[in-house]
Amino acid sequence: MLLKSIRETIVSAVEDRMMSDVGIGVFLSGGLDSAFVTAVAAEYAKRHGHRRSVPTFAVGSPGSPDLLAARVVAEHLGTEHHEVVMTPEDAVAALPRAVRAIDHFDVHLVRSAVPNLLLAEYASRHSRAVLTGEGADEFFAGYPDCHREPYLAADALQARLVETVEGLHWENLQPCDRTTMAYGLEARVPFLDRDVIELALSIPPEHKRIGPGIEEKKLLRDAFTGGLPEGILRRGKLQFGHGSGAKDVLTAALTPAGTARTVDLDAEEEAAFYALWSAELPGIEPEPALGRSALGVERDSGSPERPQTAFPHV
Repeated sequence: MLLKSIRETIVSAVEDRMMSDVGIGVFLSGGLDSAFVTAVAAEYAKRHGHRRSVPTFAVGSPGSPDLLAARVVAEHLGTEHHEVVMTPEDAVAALPRAVRAIDHFDVHLVRSAVPNLLLAEYASRHSRAVLTGEGADEFFAGYPDCHREPYLAADALQARLVETVEGLHWENLQPCDRTTMAYGLEARVPFLDRDVIELALSIPPEHKRIGPGIEEKKLLRDAFTGGLPEGILRRGKLQFGHGSGAKDVLTAALTPAGTARTVDLDAEEEAAFYALWSAELPGIEPEPALGRSALGVERDSGSPERPQTAFPHV
């Protein structure tokens, strides 16, 4: 009964967002959440006799996991598939625009924003609105830290999920929401439908646990069994910045050839992103603007107004 409710509620949320005079596309990363959305959208289009199959859009560096997985989903569902193959030059060139678009320097957000920006730029030439899979991880405990201390107790996990949902506007929604807005592209988010939110947060958190033979988001996987290739249905969680290859591309751009790393990579990379953020938005302090300080970033009151970024050609 629970799986039936989950499936029907999500299907209804996707179908409600398929209404458009100009057609709807889907951002397809090849991950579980966007694959579920694509499957429902493709079925809706067929059932309603749409003249064209649903356009799907994927981005990644050559051979990246997301690009390959999205191709499998698109072929299985028969979508009109588009790929944006991201070169290192593309990623580095897009970096200042991505930082400005999301108004943030958090390392994980920036790594996600760069491929999102390139995808939004391309998709805006073909569609006026797209569906995305954002929100599922927050409601169904898709993040790895949800299954470690201090969230092993049911009440602690529930509090963690609620806190994450309440902070979506500060954090995980920004890369997709703001990069699509930068190109006048409307992003529709079925997993943030009120009925989906109400149902997801009413599910006892112990049902969202992983364990021996139990993957993260098992409820979602089981609710959509049969609609997707098994390899996609059982694909593990990858952050968009990792699955798209953006992390590797940006790290390579930050690291001169032959240089050994002796400090924490995320902290060093965020320091570079902070310098770029300061250059793009001079005079703005992160604490009041972003609700945080420049973590791990040493700031000198005598530093130049436009700090030097560690990225070449930026």
